[in-house]
Amino acid sequence: MKLSEYVKKLEDDYAICVTYKYIATILGYTKQYISQIKNEELSERNFTKLQEHFTKIKQDKGIDTANIRILNRKEHDKINISKEYLKSINMDFKYTFACLQTNEMMQPTIFEKDIVLIDTSNNRTITDGKIYCFKNDNDYIIKRVQVLKDNSLLLLNDNNKYQSQVVSFFDMECIGLVKIVIKTLSF
Repeated sequence: MKLSEYVKKLEDDYAICVTYKYIATILGYTKQYISQIKNEELSERNFTKLQEHFTKIKQDKGIDTANIRILNRKEHDKINISKEYLKSINMDFKYTFACLQTNEMMQPTIFEKDIVLIDTSNNRTITDGKIYCFKNDNDYIIKRVQVLKDNSLLLLNDNNKYQSQVVSFFDMECIGLVKIVIKTLSF
């Protein structure tokens, strides 16, 4: 079985989102290496290690998941994320929301229909070069940010086909810092 197929099976069996970063942590590899081998057959060693990990979680206590609301979807649309995983990436489930990317403006970093996890614990401090989720009227947008000298923000698109935009910090509500991108095949 390919690693990508195994991840899909885990998501179906446990009703959670399993990221390749989490798989890399379990196996002791880098995320980059996991990305390289995700379409290859799982080695017996890696398969056994993953099976043992998820079986132990299931036997010990089950997977303790957080129901994370997807901001730009219907109220009841949520994604289940392991609280253990959130803790491993320094995110508190109480301050975590998700957002669906609805355009190609942030490609190749974030593709249309990818889901991002947003840390809302500190939405008042903005750091140059980081990616944030903002609410503008009733729309959620995901942009890389550059803080300008007059405290306005330059909203950058990673896709060079789209122009940057200068806005006042007070024109939009900063929801929070994008911490994780969950690559999706379909939604």
